[in-house]
Amino acid sequence: MYLILILFGSYFFISNLKNKKSINLYSWYILGQIFFFVLPYSIIEIFNFEFKYNFSLEVKLKGWLILILSNLIIYIFYKLSYRINFNLKFNSLFLRLLNYILIFLVLFSFLFAINNILSIGIENISNNNILRSKISVLGPFSIILLLPIGYSTYFWIKFINGDKSLKNFISIFLFTFIALIVAFSRGQRTDLILIPLLPIFYYFFKSRNFKILLYGFSGALIICSYYATTLKTNLQNLNLNIVNAAIEILKGDIDRNWTFWMAIDNTGFLTNKFMDNTFEGYIYTLFTFIPRSIAYFKGYSTETWFVFNMGNYYESTWRVLSISDINWGVTLSGITEAIINGGIVGLLLYSIVMGLILKIIESFNQKYVYLNSILPFLVVLFSGYTFYNLLVIYVPIIMVLLILNQLDLKDKNK
Repeated sequence: MYLILILFGSYFFISNLKNKKSINLYSWYILGQIFFFVLPYSIIEIFNFEFKYNFSLEVKLKGWLILILSNLIIYIFYKLSYRINFNLKFNSLFLRLLNYILIFLVLFSFLFAINNILSIGIENISNNNILRSKISVLGPFSIILLLPIGYSTYFWIKFINGDKSLKNFISIFLFTFIALIVAFSRGQRTDLILIPLLPIFYYFFKSRNFKILLYGFSGALIICSYYATTLKTNLQNLNLNIVNAAIEILKGDIDRNWTFWMAIDNTGFLTNKFMDNTFEGYIYTLFTFIPRSIAYFKGYSTETWFVFNMGNYYESTWRVLSISDINWGVTLSGITEAIINGGIVGLLLYSIVMGLILKIIESFNQKYVYLNSILPFLVVLFSGYTFYNLLVIYVPIIMVLLILNQLDLKDKNK
């Protein structure tokens, strides 16, 4: 069944690759499923590795059928949707003011990162848990720490577009350096990967050279593996080499099959065993930046509910007295999030909305070319991450590139 998905996705992706004038984001969504579902499943089965949780063939068949049904619904609504001609009209003065505010926040992020690194001491800089604990003071507003990646990507885009001036070289060095320091202080390998990967994505869409994309993803896996052996605390003590670290990352960080099967095995028509209140995970995402003292009804994220009830029913070492004691989460795919939030109804709604979202994102991508560096990548990640995760990581970067793209368009049209 997964072979069907590979052939289906490859057809859309390769045919789109040849078309340099447009981007079919549906093919990138399918590429995400191949990366997060098919690839890990195939490698784990072929080399006789173990899934964290394995399930019966019946559950796996349900999973394959659900993916095929969901992809069909997404495709129908993606093709039925009309392309929206987005033309955001903001005053140049307003955009420049926003840009200055964001640059100030980038400077704050850099100083905040330097202070945290110095305060924890050299002996603790390889402990990502300690690094992450230092940024908890910012709460959900820690998203400002992603802004430097947006500026770093922008100046690399200018270089790719032909700007080889000294000013741009200095800007590239300065903002890439800031982005690296801030990324390191967050203890997140995702940030370190995005710094080189986003410019590579933009170059790929400019040249449509598939080798560039392949080298980029291979480099990302190497960075992940090295990071895991040196900075990821749950793997540091295992003394793994890079190959074994890559295997652990594949099984633990990339594979989305076992959580998907777990959600399917515990779902009903409108409810799921892993979430007490239907759609609470989505409500939490909508009110992420509103303090709980005001939005007392927002509940908890889908990942938090998953960990809490895994502790109640499957993993005794994860068990806590109250869901409010959970301060970590298991990474879930978008389709798993939908099933946990609303059962079969949630799955159907997700598929319809995803088809519409892909068309909206495609329209933005056509109008604002700088977003080619991130929006197709974001679509790939819909298959591997929840809306909450994507919101807090990628929206700040998109905002920076959108503002700067509009400013450059206005300057060009003068």
